[in-house]
Amino acid sequence: MFAWLDAVNAHLAQDAQPEQIAWKQAKAVLLAPPKHEFAKFVHHDDANSLGLQPGQQVSVVPVDTGKNHPQLGELVSLNDDQVCVRNKSKLLMHFPRIGYLVGRAQ
Repeated sequence: MFAWLDAVNAHLAQDAQPEQIAWKQAKAVLLAPPKHEFAKFVHHDDANSLGLQPGQQVSVVPVDTGKNHPQLGELVSLNDDQVCVRNKSKLLMHFPRIGYLVGRAQ
C-alpha cells in the first residue's frame, strides 16, 4: 500500500498545472456534437408507466430541493433506472429515476 501511495505521489508531483481556459472555450467543448451519442445506449421502455415517448417535451425535477427550477427538454429515453433529456441547447442530461419526478412539460 505504501509503495502504491509513493508511486501515486511521484506521478502527481511531475504533472504540470492544468491549463486554464476561458468560459467560451469550455462552452464550445460542452456543446460540440458528441463523438458518441451515449443516449442511444440508454434503452427506452415503450411500456413505461408514465406513458411518455421519445420526442415529447418533459420536465424533470428533484423530489427534495430545486423544484422551482425544473429541467425542461425533449425526452430521449426513459426506463426504470434513468431518464435522458435533450435541452434547448442540445445538451443531453441524464437523471436517475430515484429522487426525480418526470412528467409532461407544462
